[in-house]
Amino acid sequence: MADEKETLAGSIQELAWAWARNQPPGDQRMDVASPYEHGLTHEQRRRAWLATLSGLNAIQAEITELTATAASRAAEYGADYPDIGRAIGMTRQGARRRWPQLSAFLGRKKSKSASPTQVHASADALNDPVADIAPWLK
Repeated sequence: MADEKETLAGSIQELAWAWARNQPPGDQRMDVASPYEHGLTHEQRRRAWLATLSGLNAIQAEITELTATAASRAAEYGADYPDIGRAIGMTRQGARRRWPQLSAFLGRKKSKSASPTQVHASADALNDPVADIAPWLK
């Protein structure tokens, strides 16, 4: 589990650096490969870490939105608050406090499969999030 967490953290950090390197000139742009790059001046490291912070903040905002969309989609397909809570390591009550709007979907019969006509507009946010970030990974 520790190795998986380190791998995930490293991937997120790489994504933040890639995001920062692709920003227009300014405070959010990082002009070096990473803040750990050998031979950087104090000022270059400071700017690289600030750009990293900006990238991580942008990623966190996207993750928050995608998490809410995934919870909503799970509820649309029959997941209840206990299911959603277990999926993210929280109680049923915690999930209900975090996403009170899901109660509109709850109470429907659980469905093991759904036809394409049951896919709602909220699916757009989950179509292919990697396609949006793929240019940063180059």
